[in-house]
Amino acid sequence: MRATSRRLLRAVLALAGAGAGLLAAELALRAVQSGSPASSPSRLHLARPDRPWIYGLRPGASAWIPAMGEVIYRVNAEGFRDRVRSRARPAQAFRMLVLGDSIAFGYGVELRDAFPAQLQAHVQSLVPGRAVEALNFGVSGYNPYTEAALLEDVGADWQPNLVVAQFAINDLGDPTLGFDVQTRLAVGEIPEAAYPDPRVRGDRFALPRPLLRACDRLRLCRALDGLVGARALSRYRVPRPSPDDPAWHWLEAQYARMARFAAAQGAGFAIVVFPWLEQIGGADGPVPEGFRALGERLGVEVVDLLPAFRSASGLASPLFLDIWHPTPLGHRVAGRETAEALACAGLLPAPPPASCSRGPG
Repeated sequence: MRATSRRLLRAVLALAGAGAGLLAAELALRAVQSGSPASSPSRLHLARPDRPWIYGLRPGASAWIPAMGEVIYRVNAEGFRDRVRSRARPAQAFRMLVLGDSIAFGYGVELRDAFPAQLQAHVQSLVPGRAVEALNFGVSGYNPYTEAALLEDVGADWQPNLVVAQFAINDLGDPTLGFDVQTRLAVGEIPEAAYPDPRVRGDRFALPRPLLRACDRLRLCRALDGLVGARALSRYRVPRPSPDDPAWHWLEAQYARMARFAAAQGAGFAIVVFPWLEQIGGADGPVPEGFRALGERLGVEVVDLLPAFRSASGLASPLFLDIWHPTPLGHRVAGRETAEALACAGLLPAPPPASCSRGPG
């Protein structure tokens, strides 16, 4: 009996010690972060169960994520990370609508350095006699399903001349991969149709919502969740799709939706394929090959940025912040290469530049 009592006492003391340690860590984090405007990118998100695009950016929201430096993300009144825009296209303006995920959104970089802004600047240099706009419709966490749904729902209101869809390799994976606890709470459930392959679904957020809400209130729980997410990202296995992969057929179906929408508006359509870090020194692999075939089947322009990124990889500044998010230099390379490719394809209101290796088509 005494031995049992001693074991019970030791267990109680151990639990009390662990609880005291966790409480001390929680209080320490609250003291360190007191008054800080820092937050998760999820504070920018707003669930929209009433809309086919499921969730978007919260109009007027702002967030600072310390891990990504001094960048403050600000959302305009229309719910996009962009300056204030008029829904009606200005007279004589050439307007591009840029869809995408955290790359188009500009994760880790200032708004002026993000791909849509860089694309606008480089297209403007090719079309000097006409106002050019590239509207940033990128939303962190989106994939081609949500991009197509957003385009079909609100795209016509913005009267685009050209729709540009940005692709990243994680578009072929689980769309909840980068969701932290706060994001999961903000976004809610993702329908099965939004998964490239419904058989491949993460289970990191299988906790019931009451537990997620409890974790969201604790700084220590959010910090540990961030560490788990960072470790998962560092161990992420890039999808290696084959022509028979369900995810590849799903992807083509989403881009077909976008292409049909653009055609109905009398607008052009192009897909811009961003490389990831591992590709720079490796083989082209199935993604560029698959996109070339996809572009031919859909009759749309596909801009493969891999050659341009490889050419720029010898520069002093890095091209990537992590395994797939570009640095400001990476965004500049993407904007310049995309602008030239669009001009060569005859998708801009200007004659193809002399640097084109082929004519429009």
